[in-house]
Amino acid sequence: MLHWLHWRKCARGNACPFILIFPSAGLAIFRNTRKTWDFDCGLINLCSHRAEGVAELRKAADGHFRAVAKVNGQNVGMLIDTGASIVLLSYEDAVAAGLNPQNLSFSMPVTTANGRSKVAPVTLDNVTIGNVGLDTVRAAVARPGAIHSSLLGMSFLGRLQETSFRRDKLILKN
Repeated sequence: MLHWLHWRKCARGNACPFILIFPSAGLAIFRNTRKTWDFDCGLINLCSHRAEGVAELRKAADGHFRAVAKVNGQNVGMLIDTGASIVLLSYEDAVAAGLNPQNLSFSMPVTTANGRSKVAPVTLDNVTIGNVGLDTVRAAVARPGAIHSSLLGMSFLGRLQETSFRRDKLILKN
């Protein structure tokens, strides 16, 4: 009974642990990593993306796409923003998602449509819209009162298999 663990780069460029399971082992006990477990020829892929899913968002009356995302398990209303490089949480949403305000360092300069500012860089454990989710998402937190809505930017959207627009729908595929 032999188990082998090694690291490699997965298709999305993240470091991914792989565990080779020999069928004769019969039983394997794994530590819960909150990662997706894709079985393929005895290989378990623990990459930082989740099982395939599709989410469809309808355009709001104002022409924008919005969603209620689960951020670290908490509901957060977000505006979908393909012009934003990263996911940007309002300070209030960050606190609601369990980020400790004492650990936020507003040190990262950004330029937005509203001018220059500094945000606090963070890594979110997971972000999910419907059944489309990713783990380990680069993000930032805005200063208190700086933004009205959290933004779902390209640090999430760019890691999906597909992001497409069809008339009044935005389709997300993982």
